[in-house]
Amino acid sequence: MTRFKPKTSFPALMEAGLYGPPSTQLDDGNGFTVRTFKLNAETAMYTPEDCLLPSKTRDALADPSGRQWVKRSPTSVDTGDLSMPFRAGVEAFISALRAAGATVTIAATLRDPKRAYLMHWAWRIVRQNADPLTVPPMNGVNIVWTHEGPDGKYSRHKSIEAARDMVCGFDMLKLGAAPALNSRHTKGCAIDMAILWDQTLSIQNSYGVTVEVSTTPRTGVNPQLARVGESYGVIKFNRSGRDDPHWSDNGA
Repeated sequence: MTRFKPKTSFPALMEAGLYGPPSTQLDDGNGFTVRTFKLNAETAMYTPEDCLLPSKTRDALADPSGRQWVKRSPTSVDTGDLSMPFRAGVEAFISALRAAGATVTIAATLRDPKRAYLMHWAWRIVRQNADPLTVPPMNGVNIVWTHEGPDGKYSRHKSIEAARDMVCGFDMLKLGAAPALNSRHTKGCAIDMAILWDQTLSIQNSYGVTVEVSTTPRTGVNPQLARVGESYGVIKFNRSGRDDPHWSDNGA
C-alpha cells in the first residue's frame, strides 16, 4: 500500500478544483489514511497502486529523487563543527598525521539529519532492495522516491536508477553498511577522512610517543594507525560492514 503524505491537504486541492470528492478511504495499517480521488478533468481513478496522485500534481508537491538532491543538504567538512571533546582529539590527530607527512582529506564531519535520511534510503533502495513505494517521509525533505515510466505508471526500474544516481553522488558505491539515520555524524562525533602516506609513517600518539607505522596498507584502515587514533579518542569504524573513511568517538 502506498503511503503518501503530501504537504498540501486534499481539501485544499479540492477547493482549488484539482480533485473531486474522495471515492474510497482506506487505512494502510501504519497510521496513514489513504484515499483515492478522481481528477475533475479526467475520468481515470488514481488508486494507491498508481501512486495516488497524477504526476503534474505530485511534482507540484515534491521533487523526484535523483542526483540533484546531493547538493541540497551539503555536509560539513569543517572540524570546527564537531562536538567537544571529540573535536579536540580529531584536530590533534590530524595535526600529528600531517606533521608525519601523511595526506589527510576530510570528506564529512557534522551531517544534517536530512542528508542522513537521503543517504540512508538511497543506499537501502539500491543495496538492500528497499521498496521506493514504502519509504517513510521526513519533515522538511520534499522528495518523491517513486518515478513513472513512459506509460505514466509507477516504474520500479526508474525509481531504483534515480536512487543509484544519489548513491553515486553521495560517494557510497563502496560503502558496506547503510548510513544511519541517527549517527555519530549527526551528533558531531564522527569524521570521514582519507589518509594516505608513503613508506614508514613516524607519528606521535597523544602521549608524545613516536610510533613507527611500517605495515600496510598505507591508508586509514591500517591497524597500527587505528591504535594511534585511539590514543586521541578517535576510534576507527568497528561495527559490521565496511566504512573505510569513518572514525568516531566510539567506533560506530
